[in-house]
Amino acid sequence: IAVAQNCSAADQAVVTILKDIDLGDDYQRINGGVFTFDLNGFEVSSSNSNWGVLVLRSGADVTVTDSGESGKITGACYGIEAYYSTVTISGGTISGGKYGGVRANNSTVEIIGGTISGEYGGVHAENSTVEISGGTISGQYLGVHAYNSTVTISGGTISGENGGVYGYESTVIISG
Repeated sequence: IAVAQNCSAADQAVVTILKDIDLGDDYQRINGGVFTFDLNGFEVSSSNSNWGVLVLRSGADVTVTDSGESGKITGACYGIEAYYSTVTISGGTISGGKYGGVRANNSTVEIIGGTISGEYGGVHAENSTVEISGGTISGQYLGVHAYNSTVTISGGTISGENGGVYGYESTVIISG
């Protein structure tokens, strides 16, 4: 998956995982470009306690799918982190250890399907836009935690022991 590390905004690629990948204490950086990341039934994992498995930066636009039946992104910290980027999740299981499945900072997250979970929360958004129309999102503390963000929910299942959605200085719109 190193091909995804440094690409221009004009680049477009489909990255199909062909076997389980353990990044050890490393993580996959994606700096720009447009990608479809097909888990294809396999797992990409990282034991890094400071970063997610996939870290999107510089306007990266990544869609995560799973053409197989059990594809996973499993991180010790986060599953996916997005900084000034866009991530769309339509399949697979995204899980994070101590923090959450997905972290968004000044980014856009669209969740159409899949399963997202984390010890603290499923999705953590700061200064971001989150649109949820499907999937299952859960956290041991919160399903979705938003700070200075807009969260629009029209479908899916969201749960947490202390609440499904928590918005601080945020706008949360729920319909459907």
